[in-house]
Amino acid sequence: MSVSVRPRRRRRVLLPSLVLAVTFALVAAMASVAGAKPSVGPEVAAAGVGTKAALESPNCGPDGKLAYPYQQRAPCTRPLKKGESNGGATTMGVDKNSIKVVLFMSTHAQQESAWNTVGQSPPKNLATGQNAYTEDAYRDWSDVFAHSFNTWGRKIQYEVVTPSGADEAAQHADALAIAEKKPFAVIVQATGTGQVFASDLVAKKILVFYSGVTNEQASEQAPYRWLFGTDSNAAAVNGVQFAARQLQGQTAKWSGDFVDKKRVFGAVHPETGIDWQYFQSTAKKEGLKLAQGADLIFSVPRLIGELSAVLPLLPGDVIFTGTPAGIGGTRQPPRFLQPGEVLESWVEGIGTIRNRCV
Repeated sequence: MSVSVRPRRRRRVLLPSLVLAVTFALVAAMASVAGAKPSVGPEVAAAGVGTKAALESPNCGPDGKLAYPYQQRAPCTRPLKKGESNGGATTMGVDKNSIKVVLFMSTHAQQESAWNTVGQSPPKNLATGQNAYTEDAYRDWSDVFAHSFNTWGRKIQYEVVTPSGADEAAQHADALAIAEKKPFAVIVQATGTGQVFASDLVAKKILVFYSGVTNEQASEQAPYRWLFGTDSNAAAVNGVQFAARQLQGQTAKWSGDFVDKKRVFGAVHPETGIDWQYFQSTAKKEGLKLAQGADLIFSVPRLIGELSAVLPLLPGDVIFTGTPAGIGGTRQPPRFLQPGEVLESWVEGIGTIRNRCV
């Protein structure tokens, strides 16, 4: 196992920020003021959620949640009064000055190798324009969140750990070594890490941020297992409602020759993880008609795979595809359109568009 504790460097990098938002929110939910006993469960009274002091705090929005541009905004908590104790060591990995978080990351060699993979989008050091390491992005995001999230005088202290291997024996050993550090949470973004590693940490009542299991499986390890995303069913239903209420019936404004046609939607879903019947019933209730499939040059799994390599996809996302099958450049011999010819494109259940070449 390789372990490194690195001094913080001033870098501005881009990174999905769900994990830190949840980490700060969970700290807020722990016993956080003088007199409260350490607990693994939420102590809402200590955090002051819903109180006048919380709702009137500078960073609180009108809906009682943080005035922060993020979809999973945490509820507002009361500020710490001047001279008031923050409760000190309220739970494992949390003391009066810091919140200990282990970043279980791929080695720098592995991260650098991934930088050269087509479709990858590593964090950027905006000061130099060069690629940066993922752990640097987490450090900088901590500063961003510190402006809005209330940690009552504490700062996140990161320790970077890299895997010793991918087999089960290595996973057990890595989990044991990390557990001995007694962190508040472990964030996993390491290549080849398995579920054995995560389950071992959960068994020791350590918060683990790591995907790779369903919502149902994660709920069995609650409250210690957190995924890198939202509830799949809820997100999928939100997608249906958004398409039905705001997109359906509108023209495809930036879709070239399709600009005068109404939007029509189809849905691609996995065999597990989403209640498809509930999804369909919601679509019907919202008046959203779902078209059936069409011929594609690339299969749905490939489309999703290619897009997932450059950006995160969540249930409810809409993927707009173009170019129908049979393009001239791939024919033998190649066949290209000539002036005066008419191109017809159609999708079953949607309609036909005609374009005359000039």
